[in-house]
Amino acid sequence: MTDKGNQILKVSESVIGRPLDEHTSSNLEKDCFKISFVIFVMGHLLAPSTKHDNRSIDFWSALSNTDNIQDFNWCEYVLQDLFAAVKTVKDDIANNRPTTHLYGCHLWAQIFYLDNLDLGIFNLRHSVMPRVAAFDDTQMRRMILQCSTTVNGVEQWSGATVRDASQICYMRAIADSPPDQITPTMSRSRPPVFPHHAPNLADAHISHTGSALTKPCPTIPSTQLLTASDYATYMKDMYPLLASSELGIILKQHNALGVQQANAVRNNSINESTRFLDKLVQVLSDTCICCSLRSLPCLVQQRHQNSHSNPSASNLFRRRLDQADSDADSSSTRSTKRCRPAETPDTAPQKDQQGIQSERTDSGSSYLTPKDKIIRHKNTRDVKIKNWASSVRDSILMYNDDTSTPPHAVLIGQTADPPTKLCAKHTHYAIDHWAALVDVEYQSIAQQDKLSFIVMSIPQPNGPRSFMSHPHPRFISMPIKTIVDQLVGHTFLEHELCCLIIRRLRQLDTTVLYTTTEGAWRHWFEVDFSTNILSGEKAWDIKSVQDQFIGHGVSYNIALCRLFHVPVILATGWCIYSWDMQKKNHTHF
Repeated sequence: MTDKGNQILKVSESVIGRPLDEHTSSNLEKDCFKISFVIFVMGHLLAPSTKHDNRSIDFWSALSNTDNIQDFNWCEYVLQDLFAAVKTVKDDIANNRPTTHLYGCHLWAQIFYLDNLDLGIFNLRHSVMPRVAAFDDTQMRRMILQCSTTVNGVEQWSGATVRDASQICYMRAIADSPPDQITPTMSRSRPPVFPHHAPNLADAHISHTGSALTKPCPTIPSTQLLTASDYATYMKDMYPLLASSELGIILKQHNALGVQQANAVRNNSINESTRFLDKLVQVLSDTCICCSLRSLPCLVQQRHQNSHSNPSASNLFRRRLDQADSDADSSSTRSTKRCRPAETPDTAPQKDQQGIQSERTDSGSSYLTPKDKIIRHKNTRDVKIKNWASSVRDSILMYNDDTSTPPHAVLIGQTADPPTKLCAKHTHYAIDHWAALVDVEYQSIAQQDKLSFIVMSIPQPNGPRSFMSHPHPRFISMPIKTIVDQLVGHTFLEHELCCLIIRRLRQLDTTVLYTTTEGAWRHWFEVDFSTNILSGEKAWDIKSVQDQFIGHGVSYNIALCRLFHVPVILATGWCIYSWDMQKKNHTHF
């Protein structure tokens, strides 16, 4: 074997494959197995190199005594090797090198980290082995996004708690090792790291005040509480009975109100500072002459209105040299100032018969039309709508966390694999129920009054209990008090009750109005469909949205439907979009 360590992984693999017995094998054979196992795992899994059968031998001195292998901090070695790989990749990118060689255990570290986090609906079952087979690019991207958070403008990936040990396939143990011995000296080449001894945990002490039998008070997690949902999650984890009580709901509402007021104070402070800056610059610009005397541009000179206010974002409005005009045409580029084209004999301004030159519709040097001004503010409007839809989605998730849901219930935002594509034949459009002389027999006034009396006479202690629940296409549970307040009270109609109303309309369509083989004339979508789209989610990956197209509740051929109704909840109220597939138009109310 050469000094560079060629063929070391093949040799270690052959040694590991030899038969070994705990009682009959010699100590030399056992030591060879331990050394070969460490070399094999480090070379293929924990610290691989760019060559499949080559590995650095800088850690071999730690294997000289097999009884001390466990005393070295191998995690620190693996981490430093990964840092060295990251630094190499960054240097290659900075120097515009055409080829970048990746080494280190980045893929294994990501899978191991995501597997041990509690990511809610994105948790994977630990029944697939090896674990890398359970991950794909889309699933890993969603899990990374779920655990990401921003602290002081810096993106971090510690926004999730550790998953319970009973739900994972990994074995966990509490580090309780004896004091480490002196770290042996090693000669090393690449990477410039070596195994360090693990820290001594036997000397760690926990200071307690008062009696030794006093139960320590639970402390707030080290991660910073960023939103009101973090406070609710902490209360649910530490005090589950309090979180589900009326007192817990009051505490969470009080915390959410405090967070809202703090955000309002922060925004007002920033706005006031901005107004003060404008006033100060205006005063200085009127009296400042020092810059002009030195033939320098004035420091307080205001940027032109039509130029971009953010220099760091100027690249967003530029076009690459290899792009055509149509490739660079987007909402961002259309919203900027349009350049005046060079005048040619064909495009030069002409004079009419009276000799008066035709005037342009633009005034001065501005070429912005009313349409351009609408497009300029389109991004701000879209962000507000997206934030509103995301807040509605998050509130439903928080409500589901506080209520008891069945084990296999489908919740909002839960993803699933895309279904198999099916070919649905479209021969004609189904006729409406009025043309088919079919109608719904509604309840009489007396029956409605009787039902209203029964609902209103329910005792108040039973009000918060679950009165109505439905599992498909998504689990929804609502108490009677909430339903009464939204239907006959003064409470605004919310997301969940509208979904239940849509489901009742679909039940009437499939059981009364459209029971023939002609199919349904109309198809109702629940509010989940529009809420997930407006919040920026991929609707085709959401389980509850998929079941609205091909679920067991859709017993008819959806390709024969003529009308499609999509209700939408916005900050300003409710609206509904209706698509007429035969007339090729849509209407919104």
